[in-house]
Amino acid sequence: MSIQISRSNNLIVTGWTRTIHMENINRNEVMVEVETLKNNFRKFMKEFPELTDIISMNRLSVEFHFCYDDYGKAGIGICSEIDGTINWYI
Repeated sequence: MSIQISRSNNLIVTGWTRTIHMENINRNEVMVEVETLKNNFRKFMKEFPELTDIISMNRLSVEFHFCYDDYGKAGIGICSEIDGTINWYI
């Protein structure tokens, strides 16, 4: 998981699929992994309440992005969840 602030003041939380071969990616499995990413982020926020304060004080919207990682050679966007809406890229 990586966390960064975008130029448009959104907190972007990015995760990568555990699927090794691109042709094996399917939406059902990705949705399970996105939920895992979101749960891990919630756990992270509980461990570091300062992050909740930063999000709140700066009025940041949280976006979840999910990607395929080709062993560090490329990061291909699979989907994002912004304001509860899933946007598929592949």
